[in-house]
Amino acid sequence: MSGNITSLTASSSMSDFVILKSFDVIIKPRMPQIIKEVVWNPLILDWTKCNIDGTSVGNPGHASCGGFYRNFNSDFIGGFAINLGVTTALCSELIAAMVAIEVAYKKRWFSLWLETDSMLVSLAFKSSKIVP
Repeated sequence: MSGNITSLTASSSMSDFVILKSFDVIIKPRMPQIIKEVVWNPLILDWTKCNIDGTSVGNPGHASCGGFYRNFNSDFIGGFAINLGVTTALCSELIAAMVAIEVAYKKRWFSLWLETDSMLVSLAFKSSKIVP
């Protein structure tokens, strides 16, 4: 009976659903996630775009980073993925940015657009006080 007066939402597990239904508990579904529209704008002629990301399982923890490159026609032209061992999430994001720049330099992609979801990495490139 207490299941029908709770304000909690049900999980998406089928076994939970069966158990709740067997006790005639009214199912309260979770609110849907927010869906964001993402629009890709083509690059300027002769530019290369690199999307990077880094992660760690724990902080510090086992970490990795990677990135992929596209040209102004949106063609995939390269990528990288690196196992970093044990480090922090910020360190893995920073290493991804540094590797992306090094790879682009070696490939002579001098007009590089670097995109990351890390605000700290973006700030690091704007201020040498964060990362020398």
